[in-house]
Amino acid sequence: MRYEYQPPDAANVLPFPGIVRGVPLSFEKRVEVKPYRNAWGPRLGFSYGPRFLSGLFGENKTVIRGGAGVFYDSFFTNISDNTAATTPNTLGGDLFGAVDGTTPRGIPQALETIAAISPTADPGGTQEPVISNLRNPRTYQWNLNVQRELPGKLVAQVAYVGTRGTGLFDNEQFNPGLFATGDRANPNFGSVIVRANRGDSIYHGLQTEVTRNVGRLSLRAAYTWSRTIDNASEIFTNSGGSSFWQNIQDPRSDRGPSAFNHTNVAAFTWVYAFPSPSMRFLSQVLGGWETSGSIVLQSGAPETLFFGGFDQNGDFQGNDRPSVGNWKAPINVSPTCLGDPNCITGIGFFDGVSFSDAFTGAPGTIGQFRYYANGLGQNGNLGRNSINLPGLEQYNLSVLKNFKMPFGENHQLQVRADFLNAFNHFNAGQNNISGYGNLLNPGSGVLGSKNLTLDGGRSIQVWMKYSF
Repeated sequence: MRYEYQPPDAANVLPFPGIVRGVPLSFEKRVEVKPYRNAWGPRLGFSYGPRFLSGLFGENKTVIRGGAGVFYDSFFTNISDNTAATTPNTLGGDLFGAVDGTTPRGIPQALETIAAISPTADPGGTQEPVISNLRNPRTYQWNLNVQRELPGKLVAQVAYVGTRGTGLFDNEQFNPGLFATGDRANPNFGSVIVRANRGDSIYHGLQTEVTRNVGRLSLRAAYTWSRTIDNASEIFTNSGGSSFWQNIQDPRSDRGPSAFNHTNVAAFTWVYAFPSPSMRFLSQVLGGWETSGSIVLQSGAPETLFFGGFDQNGDFQGNDRPSVGNWKAPINVSPTCLGDPNCITGIGFFDGVSFSDAFTGAPGTIGQFRYYANGLGQNGNLGRNSINLPGLEQYNLSVLKNFKMPFGENHQLQVRADFLNAFNHFNAGQNNISGYGNLLNPGSGVLGSKNLTLDGGRSIQVWMKYSF
């Protein structure tokens, strides 16, 4: 059993640290953050070697293991930094130079006049308090695996692993825009971004592994089939251009594949020491050689399609996703099409009466658009993380030679060469993926050239090590 106590010191040293959910917004009202006293972390594990059904389990060749536990994440500096750096904890003011055009822009001796600024708290500025009952995110973990010794000095293992995260950190907008009014819910205040605990995740994984660590050969082959689902993968932007839910009032509205979900992962590693001839001369030339390497094959992570910079639901958050018109409609954002006022790119806009192309303005029908935005104050119907980035392939190889030195048994020279990405394979979806799903940017991301996202290139490292 483990117990942790999280004091609220980091937040409560500020003049205005917290906010209460469901209470009307107020300005310069001190709300202290409560300490978290319920971080109990029980853990249990077992290991059992069955001694029955020897035909199935063998004689002392099978082990069944399992365990479960409760774990807690911790606070980090960024939480309090954001609160401290925004109004009303940070007071500001303005310095203005001449605006009549008679003098150059700027103020002479500007640094010396900073002390003369009259500090003011701006209710219309961005506020980033934390929820008054902010707690440590809780994670439940459990697993059950069976390990069995096989012929050929192989050991196989099959495991089920599960993880559930509750109370995960998330960002929430407490003063959203309203489409009907074109202003915020409380027009007396600006954006109120609150760090809270309504993030939720679940992971299920089937993990298999075969190893051999005997004699000159060590190898490991592993394969994992898994699924990760959540409603907020990170408190920082990592997909979809935003860390907020599209429906900012409903955490479950964005429940879908996690930004970290990789359904299939296969990894193979090996180390092999070549046998050495018995003759001394041949042993120096042909002995002491080893090779090792790894192969990793991984399916791509999900990505969210969104309209960067277009607020179709009027909530003042740039996280709006499209609606689906016709899945089979082609996408054409070539320079030729973009320059033709009659061309349909496949990405459209619906004003409640008719459809038009989002780039060229050409009129069309719903069947001609794969994705479309609307100006009706509604959310798109396409789910979060609905497409997948390309998968990953990694091939690494190492070769080394050990030389015995004539100065004594404890002296050895090792020469090694590492070939990273040995076959010069390029992986798409690795570089420049910030804004990858932005449907309003035809020059990059999902609408642009995949070559912009390529990462790879062979790298060779050669080095020597002398041991004595």
